[in-house]
Amino acid sequence: MRADRHARWYQDERDMTQASDAAAKQVRIATLLSIGSVGGSVLTQLLTPRVLQDRWGDAGYEWAIALQGIASVVLVADAGIQAYLTRELALLHDSPQAAKFRAVATAGLRGLASTGLVLTVLLSVAFAMLVRAPTSIVASRTLAAGVFALVTVSLFTSLACGGWATAVLVGSARYVRGHLEALVRNLVAGLSLPLLAYLGAGPVRALALYACGLMVVDLARFAGASRVLPRTTTDSPMSMREIMWQARGSFLLSLSGPVQTGLQPAVAAQLLAGTIAVGVPARTMGSAARLLTNAVINAIWVPLARQVAPGRPNAQHAWRTASGRMATLQLAAITFVMLVAPIVTPLWLPNKHAAVMRVVPIFLLEQACYICAAPSLLLLQSAGQFGRVAMVQLGGALVSLVLTIFLVPTYSALGFAIASALSTVLIVVPASALLERAYVHTLGGSAGPVFGLRLLITLSTVGAVVVFSARPLTGFCLACITTLASAAFSLRSSRER
Repeated sequence: MRADRHARWYQDERDMTQASDAAAKQVRIATLLSIGSVGGSVLTQLLTPRVLQDRWGDAGYEWAIALQGIASVVLVADAGIQAYLTRELALLHDSPQAAKFRAVATAGLRGLASTGLVLTVLLSVAFAMLVRAPTSIVASRTLAAGVFALVTVSLFTSLACGGWATAVLVGSARYVRGHLEALVRNLVAGLSLPLLAYLGAGPVRALALYACGLMVVDLARFAGASRVLPRTTTDSPMSMREIMWQARGSFLLSLSGPVQTGLQPAVAAQLLAGTIAVGVPARTMGSAARLLTNAVINAIWVPLARQVAPGRPNAQHAWRTASGRMATLQLAAITFVMLVAPIVTPLWLPNKHAAVMRVVPIFLLEQACYICAAPSLLLLQSAGQFGRVAMVQLGGALVSLVLTIFLVPTYSALGFAIASALSTVLIVVPASALLERAYVHTLGGSAGPVFGLRLLITLSTVGAVVVFSARPLTGFCLACITTLASAAFSLRSSRER
C-alpha cells in the first residue's frame, strides 16, 4: 500500500513537471512570435511611406494615412476590456469554473462589440459630414465616406472579433496559437497596402481590399476561438456593465501611452520649430530598447499572472526570476542600441545624424532607468493592478509635458529628451518601486534585495551610457560587461529556491 502511494506521488510529480516544461516551451515560442510581430511592424513602417508615396504621390499617401488615422479612433472602444479579460480568463482557466470562464468571455465580447459599434457609427457619420477628400483621388464625397466606413468596420471587427479571440486563446493558455494568429494579422495589416499599391491599385481600391482582407482574417480568428470556449450545462451570468466597470483600471492604462507618445511631440513642435525633426528620431532610436522589452512583456505577463497571484506556491521565486530576467533583457536591449545607433543613424538620417546622436544618450539614460521600473510594471500588470500602472505612467507623462514647456524653448531637442528622462526618474521609478514593494509584501516577501540589485545594474548602465556619449565603443564594451554579469547572476538566482 505504501509503495502504491509512493508510485502515485512520483507519477503526479512527473506529470506536473512535464506540464510545466510544456508551458515554458509555449511561453518561449510565444515570446519569439511577439518579438517577430514588433520586428514586422518596424519593417512595414519603414516600407509603407516609400512605396505609397512613389505610387500615389504625396496627396494620395497623406489622404490614405489620414483616413486610417481617423478610423483607428474606434480602437479606443477597447476601453481596457481586452487586458482585463485576458487576465481574468487566465486565472479562471486554472480553476474548475468552466461556466464562469464562458460567462466572462461572453460578457467581454458584448462589451467590446457594444462600445465599438457605437463609436463606428459616430465616426462614420462625422466623417461623411465634415471631411472632404481631394477630387483628384476620390471621385465623390459619397465614395470617400463609403471607403472610410469600410475601413472603420474592419477595425471594429479587429477589436470585437480579433481582440476577443486573442484574449480567449491566451487566457486559455494557448500562447503560441494566440501570438501566431496576432503575428499573421499584423503582417496582413502592414503589408497589404504597400503590396496593393505596388501592384497598381489606387488609394480607394487598395483601402477597400485592405479592409475586406482584415475582416476575413479577424472573423476567421473569432470562429476558431469560439470553439475553445468550454461547453457547460450550468449558467453563470455576468453583465456587460460589470465587466466594463472591472476593466476601468486597464482603460486608464490604454490611454496613458498616447498621452506621452502623442502629446509631448505635439507640444514641443508648437514651442520651437525644428525640435521634433531631431527629437523624435532620437527618441525612436534610443527607445528601441523598450520595443524589445514590451514585446517580451506582451508574451509573458499572462503566464506570470498565474504564478504570482497571492496564495500560489513559489510565487516569490517566480517573481525574483522574472525580475532578474527582465532587468537583464532591458540592459541587453540598451547594449544592442549602443552598438547599432552609431552605424544606422548616418545611413537613416545623413543630414541630421550628428544632431540626433547628441540626443540619443539622454534617451538611453531614460531606458537605463527602466531596468529598475520595467520589472515593477510587469509585476503590477500581472497582478491585475492596471489602474495603478496607469496612474504611474500618466503621472510621468504629465510631468514630461510640464518639463517640455519649460525646457524646449531653451534647449530644443535636448530639452525634449531631458523632459522625458526626468519624468521617468522623478515619477515612474520611485512610484513603481513603492507599488512593487507593497505587492511583494502581500506575497510574504521583501522587494528590497531584488530592487537593490536592479538599482546597482542601473547605476552601472548609466555609467556606460555616459562614457558612450563621448566614446561610443568604450561605452558599448562596458555595457557588454555589465550585461554578461547581470545575465550570470540572473541565471544563478533562478536556480535557487
